[in-house]
Amino acid sequence: MATIVMFNGESAHNVIRDRVALDAKLFEARGHEVMVIDLSNLQSLRVPRQIDLFIGYQGWGRDIKLGDGSLLVERFGCPYAVMLGDHPIQHAARIEELPGNTVLFVASREHRTFLEQALQVQLDIRLFTSTVSASAPLPAVERDLPVLMVGQAMAPDDFLAGHKMPEQVRQIIDECLERAARNPHADPVADYMNSGYSRVLDLVGAPASAIQVGRLVDLAARYQYRWSYVQELRKLPVTFVGESWVAMKRQSGDAFNALPSLPYEELPGLYARAQIGLNLFAPYFDFHERLLDMMVQSAVAATAKTSWLSELFDFGTELLALPDSPADVAGWLDDALSDQQRLAQIGARGRAKVQADFNDETRIDRLLELVDEAAPPAVWAHG
Repeated sequence: MATIVMFNGESAHNVIRDRVALDAKLFEARGHEVMVIDLSNLQSLRVPRQIDLFIGYQGWGRDIKLGDGSLLVERFGCPYAVMLGDHPIQHAARIEELPGNTVLFVASREHRTFLEQALQVQLDIRLFTSTVSASAPLPAVERDLPVLMVGQAMAPDDFLAGHKMPEQVRQIIDECLERAARNPHADPVADYMNSGYSRVLDLVGAPASAIQVGRLVDLAARYQYRWSYVQELRKLPVTFVGESWVAMKRQSGDAFNALPSLPYEELPGLYARAQIGLNLFAPYFDFHERLLDMMVQSAVAATAKTSWLSELFDFGTELLALPDSPADVAGWLDDALSDQQRLAQIGARGRAKVQADFNDETRIDRLLELVDEAAPPAVWAHG
């Protein structure tokens, strides 16, 4: 039996808070003792005599200090498992604060490469879909939404217009976005760190400000990738979900349907109504939990095909590969929707795959296996 300390903080829609509570129960079911530290209430903190593993989503708990000034997560010589749910540039400041006993989990090969090469992080970095598992499958309902896409949309120029910056900085961002448009599988933030960071630093003077520009490159590249497909998808009877769609001014030829944003917990019901669910996250993100949430409801997920996703899933039988060119998406969707039997088979296989390989039990077991690999045997033994 091991003693595991988990940190709980604030998260959008309480998704991570709920995940911590669930994980604690799963660890306890495996015979471990679990202590959850709520970061909003540290006054009554009582530290166990021995701790074998710390777990902090998004780096939670990394800065808690004990009375002698030492870091709690370093006190016991055990691993500190940190799961990042976004591009590392969005967490650059906290990553810099992570202690040497950190085992860092990311869900993208590009993100791991970015940590190692661009940020030169000298930590144990593990590739794993550690932060997510599928929601529970719902009873079958009529699939009255042929094509569904959940998420906001914005032209990258409109996004960047909301951020004041010197003209030279905007030019550097535009250069990165131009290259990202030509090769959306490459990480545009890594490109920025190689080709633009030092130039921006000369202009703005502060490293934190230059890193902030990298964050803008990441967000603008995401919007750009999605927007390139949206320009074709909006001409089709696709159902978009998000306030930006409801407010979007219609153009001649538009055929899309728009639904307002839904609470996070209501999205599975929407996925259960979809025949095809589009994941329009840029390829350099590799994995996104939306894939699992769509697939477990037997919706056929469509996403950019990457090398790592090809190791996790069988494209063509468990999910579909989104065309690399947005110009091809209309014909591709017509072909996919014309074969309802094939869609039903892919949806069923995708659901079976997720239920078998991406359930909470397998996720927790794999997490413990990776911690075993990273930690000295004398420090951590969960068997």
